[in-house]
Amino acid sequence: MNPTARSLTYALLLAASTGTPLQAQTVNWPGSAPCDSYFSTCLASVPAGGTLRIVSSQTIADRIFVQSAVSIEAAPGVSAIFTSADSHSVSVPGTSPWTVSLRNLHFAGGTLVVDISGSQAGDLRLEGLSFSGNASNAQAQLYLQVDAATSARSRLAIRHCEFEIGSDNGAPFSIAQFGGGTVGMEMQVEDNRFHPEPVAVAQSFHRAWFANVGGSGNWDIVFRRNRILPANALPSRRFASGIEINTLGTVGVNLLVHDNLFALDQVAGAGGYAISAGGSTGQVQVRVLNNTITNAYYATGFQPNVFGRFDNNLVANGFRLHDGLAPAANFTRRGNLEFGYSFSNWATAPGTLTVDPQLGANGQPLPGSPAINAGSDAARAETGPGIFGAPAALDAQGLRRIEGAHIDIGAFEGERIHYDGAE
Repeated sequence: MNPTARSLTYALLLAASTGTPLQAQTVNWPGSAPCDSYFSTCLASVPAGGTLRIVSSQTIADRIFVQSAVSIEAAPGVSAIFTSADSHSVSVPGTSPWTVSLRNLHFAGGTLVVDISGSQAGDLRLEGLSFSGNASNAQAQLYLQVDAATSARSRLAIRHCEFEIGSDNGAPFSIAQFGGGTVGMEMQVEDNRFHPEPVAVAQSFHRAWFANVGGSGNWDIVFRRNRILPANALPSRRFASGIEINTLGTVGVNLLVHDNLFALDQVAGAGGYAISAGGSTGQVQVRVLNNTITNAYYATGFQPNVFGRFDNNLVANGFRLHDGLAPAANFTRRGNLEFGYSFSNWATAPGTLTVDPQLGANGQPLPGSPAINAGSDAARAETGPGIFGAPAALDAQGLRRIEGAHIDIGAFEGERIHYDGAE
């Protein structure tokens, strides 16, 4: 068999079978023997707890199949492209505390499947990854299955990743998440970019992040400074929906959604939601703060088990502002700007601006926009819900909040964009 096409399964199983604990170490590929030839051979030499670092730009046909606490990363400036059409797999049984990270890798046409289970908690870090296209017979570019039964919560961070979803309506999610557990999980999804491939489709119902969160534990989730954008080239295709989190069982969720841009498509994706949360069971405490939502068919949709705050959000040019069973009394709403929506089953809250926000490309406020300095400083200064506390003092572009007399409405500090040369 050609060693270059060999699955990484053998390599990682061999590393996991070592009977004596070894010191964590970093192994370079290509490097000295046994890392002077094939990637799979090199990986077999990495002990559990170690890291394989790719130090030369490569196109790699192997399928990643991780079953121990082994991390893989590309060195700065190195392009590591995995081209397997089959699903890549990271399975963490968690029989001892663990840390697994994937950094600076590109997946072309494949799905990364992550399965977290077992009796011990750990850390999973997915940073600087990029995904393009769709894997065949897969629902998502990144698929998370969480069924841990531990006395402590695992932690998952998805940071600085780029998702360019393809046109396959059988694979509608950039990130899909399922499962539960007895203690929940801590999740940070931040500073990522989502955009579709520039290909014509008859209808699109693609979502940036879809989650079924169940079990009997408590989840703390933050979704911040993410940008859901149009395709980078023509035809200018867009996501139909932003994030959807459904609750199952007796789960409790603390959800903080702040400083995100949702630039969606209400035509091709009729029926899509920018932010949707809740279900028939469990309970969600949500804080939706300083987001910009444009062209969403439904801007929001919350179920009766969702309670919280909706502050400093800019919502413009869609069909229905809120379409869900949660009564308006479940929410405190301050400092928002709502424009161009024909319907909502929530009445407009006192103090809400309803004028044209004067937005430029991708939801950025133009000079003189009524959103500038018009937000609620008191709402921004609050903390919670859950362990993540106060929102980071940065807007969707990573620029400082506050600039000027008061905080701006929406995901951007408009003064910094136009006056400081950041546009």
